[in-house]
Amino acid sequence: MAIPVAWARAAALAVVVAAGCATVSREEALKLGSFERVPGKGAYPGAILGAPHSGDTRTDAITRDVAHDLGLPAVIAHGFTKKETGDLRLNVNRPTEGAGLAVDQEGWTARADAVFQEYKRNLLESSGGRLDVLVEFHCTADHLTGGAINVGTKGLTAEQARHLKDIYRRVLDRTAAGTNIRRVDMLIEPVDSVPMGSGAAKKMGTPTLARIAMEIEMPLSITPLAVGDGPYRKVYGAFLREAIPYLQAR
Repeated sequence: MAIPVAWARAAALAVVVAAGCATVSREEALKLGSFERVPGKGAYPGAILGAPHSGDTRTDAITRDVAHDLGLPAVIAHGFTKKETGDLRLNVNRPTEGAGLAVDQEGWTARADAVFQEYKRNLLESSGGRLDVLVEFHCTADHLTGGAINVGTKGLTAEQARHLKDIYRRVLDRTAAGTNIRRVDMLIEPVDSVPMGSGAAKKMGTPTLARIAMEIEMPLSITPLAVGDGPYRKVYGAFLREAIPYLQAR
């Protein structure tokens, strides 16, 4: 008799949870990757950038560049991928493993929790002990984001989200003027339906620690345009330069 898919997934996750709880110490878990801190310049106290999955294409460089441009602190995770673990990615910004799963399918493990606690510690220390505005950068395939920049949010009102969309579009218009760069729209909660809204992280991860959190999931195809002298580096920088003080004032 064939085993139902749901049963198979549950059994697989049970094995992961048992293995993670029983056999992996905190020290062993932290050997699976490392954390890079970018110092801030005190421009926006309590605001910080994060890149929990620097295995994603160029999110480490994008986060580092934007942090330098704005004088913001940042924490960038390196490693913790399937390459290092031998099985499932550690999610870093939440105490679970397994990429591309529904919220209730991700498995809590001791090693995932140890890495999450270390990421959280680095964020809190780098931001001066409080998370007022947290912005984390991710990227994924264009077809999963609908070809738009997806922003899952925590703590934003509809009015604030609409204002942020206005800022983004104004910044994009200014940056794109006189050029032929691809114009990528932004979908932002709670005013838009966001395909990649970081539901798992908002339920049990770092966004729950912040007064306001934005999980920016960019289409994979534009990440090369967001590093170095790329136009989307300027777009992200100019967007956050207006967005963060607006949010901190409210």
